[in-house]
Amino acid sequence: MALNAAVIMPPLQQVIFDKTLQTFLTNGKVYFWEDANRTIPKDVYTLTGTGPGSYTYVLLGPVLTLSGIGSYIDSSGGNIAVYLWPFTGSPNDMPPSTTAKNYYITVYSSTGVFQFDIPNWPGVSQGASPINIADTTGNVIQNGQFVLVDFPTSSTQFVPFNINTSGVNVSTEIAPDWSIITTGTGQFSVYQKVIIDSTAPGNPYSALGIASTGYTQPLILRQRLLGPRILAMNLTDSGFVSGTFIAQSLTGGNIPLTMNYTASITGTIQQICTGTTTSANFTRIFNSTAVQIANPGGGSGFVDITIVIPANTSIQISCIQLCGVANAQQSVDYLQETQEEQVSGLFAYYRPPLNFKPIPSLLTGWDFPLNPQQFGITDVTTTPQYIWDQTIMASVVGQVAVSTLNTTGAMLLVNQNPNECFYMLQYLSGPEAVKTTLSQLSVNINAYSLGASDVKVSVFLYYSTTNGTIPLLSSGNPTIGTITNAATGQFTLGPGGSGWAPIPQALGFSNNSLLNFNTLTDLPFTGWNGIANFGMATTQNFAIVVTFVTPTVGTSTVVNSISCVPGQIATRPAPQTEDEVFRECQYYYETSYNSPTAVGTSNATGALFIEQSSFYSTNTVYVFPTPFTIDFNVVKRVSPTVTLYSKGGTINKVQSNLIFTAPGNVFTITTAEPAVSTWNATVGYNNANYLPANIAALDSQTTLNGTNNNSAGIYFHYIADARLGKV
Repeated sequence: MALNAAVIMPPLQQVIFDKTLQTFLTNGKVYFWEDANRTIPKDVYTLTGTGPGSYTYVLLGPVLTLSGIGSYIDSSGGNIAVYLWPFTGSPNDMPPSTTAKNYYITVYSSTGVFQFDIPNWPGVSQGASPINIADTTGNVIQNGQFVLVDFPTSSTQFVPFNINTSGVNVSTEIAPDWSIITTGTGQFSVYQKVIIDSTAPGNPYSALGIASTGYTQPLILRQRLLGPRILAMNLTDSGFVSGTFIAQSLTGGNIPLTMNYTASITGTIQQICTGTTTSANFTRIFNSTAVQIANPGGGSGFVDITIVIPANTSIQISCIQLCGVANAQQSVDYLQETQEEQVSGLFAYYRPPLNFKPIPSLLTGWDFPLNPQQFGITDVTTTPQYIWDQTIMASVVGQVAVSTLNTTGAMLLVNQNPNECFYMLQYLSGPEAVKTTLSQLSVNINAYSLGASDVKVSVFLYYSTTNGTIPLLSSGNPTIGTITNAATGQFTLGPGGSGWAPIPQALGFSNNSLLNFNTLTDLPFTGWNGIANFGMATTQNFAIVVTFVTPTVGTSTVVNSISCVPGQIATRPAPQTEDEVFRECQYYYETSYNSPTAVGTSNATGALFIEQSSFYSTNTVYVFPTPFTIDFNVVKRVSPTVTLYSKGGTINKVQSNLIFTAPGNVFTITTAEPAVSTWNATVGYNNANYLPANIAALDSQTTLNGTNNNSAGIYFHYIADARLGKV
């Protein structure tokens, strides 16, 4: 069985024996000298303090007197542990020395009889480091071998990628975490060179080739570290750094190159290392004596690590490294990294764009500037209802005014009561719900608040099992749950949520956040795993609920988008056209009314005109019901509930239009509004067919002058409602 590495118990009390009396060396003397010069005393120390952070080394001097039992004691007779410092200086020096200076130790009895001596103790070699000081940090430079670049990798030394610049301090990104800064007018060329030379220091995978023409100022190769005091220590620490890189001249002569460290707080340039390349092969440029980084003081900012390259030269460069070291005597060779390690180290570079990578949201219509708003509802109340497409809302206290933010089209919500809390809910069913089970889920809310600094946002995800259904808004339990704590925004499943279950978040993830910003802010929520908790076989329906706690009256909450995407990175919804979103919403609800015209309004815009049979007989013109079809713009998720409104806005009516000519005139008669029950309707996923239920005339008009031409039709609006929770 393998053993854990326990620590051997050292002697708690060192005892020295008299070599002749075979007993304790009572009151003996121990002398400490420099081994290299045995006439010069060398001090020893003991450690004092009451706990971590309070320990200090206390000088004991070069001579110790033993106790009555031959043990080491201090001036008060207390037992001590003796600490040696086999270096120059003192163990309290900062930075500590690494120049070795071992001890020569002699031991005598109290009467001056020589007992024994120990030379070269403890045998520390030149250049060693104190054992309690770490030698080096890792390399703070990312992509130091340019394994990933932002220009075509097909570029070569002879056919490079050319970039023209003009201006002062023009920054051009050429690789992840790397930019080239130019001043003046000219052209620089770059390419990635895979290194096959096995003798190149650091054994790099690749190097960056840089050549320039036309510039009068040096080029600056820069990596910006987003921290104001990288490797700069406080007064009790060292703050020493070791820098190195390799380079090769392709110009045909020696080229001086310099690595610098510049903190943005002060703008002071500190030289890390400098050297000259040759054209024969790669040359390692490094600082043999470490540089102590000056602490720039308080404040925020960044640190630029730059390499200055003379203008109008051509070089290859790789293995760029900057490490923290213990003291000025240290210099660190390149810490070799694999290509995979360097790629892994670039996640911080790629994470911001990944967070905004266009990933289609599993939700419908919650990119609110694109939401068609087909219902014209302007108030959220305590009764759950559809406010916008695919958006059910309700409040705890009372009215929350809903409108469109003029500048962006986002949803603007203004609470009319103190200590208000309201929620948004969207259901998905069938294939749309199944899609949410294919991976882990993340939610991103792009929003902001005005008028209060403590709006709280919470997100809840739910699945139904085989016996769970979506409750109807018209029922006694109109949604799957309610807000049970208006102060925290807690939403809890209720009677309508029978057969539903929450999707738990993994440990360490939160489903709530404070929204206290006056600009659009992305609030990421992640950690849900639908397939792990339920699986595709039992999933019937999905629901997302987002609650907003707005304690102050008049708080404006602006919601730009809410997305639910696969994976562990929460992103905004992928860009879509208005037409795409409109058709996705029409899968659930379709109307001939143009938004934002409210349903039931007297309005001819968008209304359908369907031809009906007309007949003239004995000075009278008649209109008779005729079969007709309404073809839906988008196939519905189920057979919808179809409701017709006359052009004048009367529900379950159509407007009859009778058109005929009399000598010299055309007449249109629109007095009648026959009931929709005049026809028998058959509704499917893609259309609704209407057949006459009787042959009674819809309308008629007597004309004494006779007529030669006549026509007729019905004029109406329709809605086809297949919304979840409504149908």
